[in-house]
Formats: sequence, structure tokens, C-alpha cells
Amino acid sequence: MFLLYILGGLLGLFTVALLLPVSVALSYNGEFKYKLKIAFVTLNFNKKEKPKKQKKNDKQQKKTEVKPEKSFFEKLIDKKGFAGAVKEIFTFVKDCAVPLKRFLRFVKFRDIRLFIAVVGDDAAGTAVDYGVVCSAVYPTLSFIENLASLQYKSVDIKADFEIKKAISHFS
Repeated sequence: MFLLYILGGLLGLFTVALLLPVSVALSYNGEFKYKLKIAFVTLNFNKKEKPKKQKKNDKQQKKTEVKPEKSFFEKLIDKKGFAGAVKEIFTFVKDCAVPLKRFLRFVKFRDIRLFIAVVGDDAAGTAVDYGVVCSAVYPTLSFIENLASLQYKSVDIKADFEIKKAISHFS
């Protein structure tokens, strides 16, 4: 009898957990930032480095300085460029969606906002990168839309010729 109460309580908690809204916000503006919001609780996963105390001896400070380790996204950008990194990530998402087909039927994605500003050194390079990003993002979103219930608030991919760094936001 006691076991039934425990199982009923766990089933109730599981049902309530499935009904809570979950929000994910990702952004890249020189560094990758992301946060997760479940109901009213926000979990921030950004690395915040504490400022180190200044040492008196500059020679020792130069020797002990350690370069911060790059994130996976930054390493991917260094290896393939911003457009190639976006293409790799959206290809990964598309490949992961196929095995999750049954699960995605029951999940609702609402108010999806996607903003990507594609930036390059010259106009021709920016236009090519813009084409690569669009060829990765739009087919992936339509593929996932066929598998799951999606509601877009905005999808904005633009080629920006004035700013220096590529910017992307997803929430």
C-alpha cells in the first residue's frame, strides 16, 4: 500500500514537471552564452571569471598567465569559420531529430526567435557566408517543423556589412 503512495506521488511529480514551461536562450557575440529557465527558476551557465589580484612583479605575472580555454563553439569557429560552424550545428540538430521522432511529436516549441547576423571581411565573403547559413538554417527548421509542433515568433538571418563580429541569438 505504501508503495502505491510513493508511485502515485512520483507519477504526480513527473506529470507536473512535464507541464512546466521550459525556456532556453542561446547567444553568441564573441563568446557563447546560454541560460535555461524552468517555470520561474533561471539557471545561468555562463562562465564568469573573477578578476585576479595584480601581482607586483610583472615578469612573474607574464610567466604564470594562462590563456582561457576556448569553448567548443569558439574552436569550431576557428576551424570552419562562423558560417561553417552554424552549418555544422544545424546539421547536428537535424541528425539528432531523426531518432527523437516519436518524442518530438509530443513536444511543443512555442515563440521561437532566431537572429543571426552574418559578417565577413568583404562583401563577397559575407554574401557567400550568408548563403551557407541560410542553406543550413531554413531546411533544418522546416525538417524539425515536420516532426514537431513549432510556432515561430521571428526568424531573422541578415548579412551585416558594418559590424565587426558575427552575432546570433536563439530563444
